[in-house]
Amino acid sequence: MNTLPTASQSSSLRDEKISSADLVYFQDRLRNRLYDLVLSEFEKTKQDSGLTQAILARRLGKRPEQVNRWFSTPGNWTIETISNLLIGINESELVMSVKSINNQKSATINGNVVGSDNAIEYSQFRIDEKTPANISFPQAVMVVTYAKPPIQSKT
Repeated sequence: MNTLPTASQSSSLRDEKISSADLVYFQDRLRNRLYDLVLSEFEKTKQDSGLTQAILARRLGKRPEQVNRWFSTPGNWTIETISNLLIGINESELVMSVKSINNQKSATINGNVVGSDNAIEYSQFRIDEKTPANISFPQAVMVVTYAKPPIQSKT
């Protein structure tokens, strides 16, 4: 079970050095969240409109093999790659909010973090103050969402 560093384990805004392990943990966590978000959007659009990796590759001016590599495992995607994938998939863009890792709650079900704060929806679970007692609440890190921008008319 992955656990988040606690306030006593992580550095506050003082002059303490943040441990390499904490930095790597949060880098991996963000990388995996972004990967899951992009793949989830691809799967939804695939089901709704028949989008394939080949079509996405054509939209982005890339070879299908490149899209396949991007989707095969979480990698060190650039900001440009994430933006291009979301726009190519369903004309969406990423909207982010940053939250402190101190003094926030996040729900864990079977060892997997499934949301943070009260009533954030993630992975088909709804977590709020009435969540069953068998779910633990370690600290939260960040919530990443996306939004589909309004389509501008081309006149």
